[in-house]
Amino acid sequence: MAGVVNLQDIVDALSLMFEENRSFVDRETGEVVTVLQDDLRAVEDPEPDDDDDETAVLILEHPERFEELPDKWEVNDWEIMREFCEAVESAERRRHLLSAIRGNGAFGRFKTLAAAYGMLEEWYAFHDKALWELARDWCEENEIPYTEEFKRILPPRETKTGSTQTGSIDPKP
Repeated sequence: MAGVVNLQDIVDALSLMFEENRSFVDRETGEVVTVLQDDLRAVEDPEPDDDDDETAVLILEHPERFEELPDKWEVNDWEIMREFCEAVESAERRRHLLSAIRGNGAFGRFKTLAAAYGMLEEWYAFHDKALWELARDWCEENEIPYTEEFKRILPPRETKTGSTQTGSIDPKP
């Protein structure tokens, strides 16, 4: 029987992507696993090593069992950021944000400007929603059963009035 993956686990893996990592869904267990590229290369070496990463070994020995998640280039955070900018209602803010995402340093300029406009929480919610949609579409395309159990609880933060607020952001549409 196929394992059921939680979309939150996929979203978390997509959020923490680096060029050195590769993430996979284990079709048998529904677990999301992440391994270093170097560990996968080491396992491919014809000289076995006792220090080989067990997960990397399992992935290479049973490739039909593991489906690789989209990499950071397929996720395309810049495009998600552009879509967020396009959705801003204020024409002036939209124009400034779109200008900020051009060229080198786009992410830093964007976050600085979004913070100045008090829009960072909106950005993070928009980004999370985009990743949830990507994860859902990816599971359906790869015929991987999934659940949408939301697990992330935000840490308490201080509001403008000085009170403490807790809660969660539910990015599901």
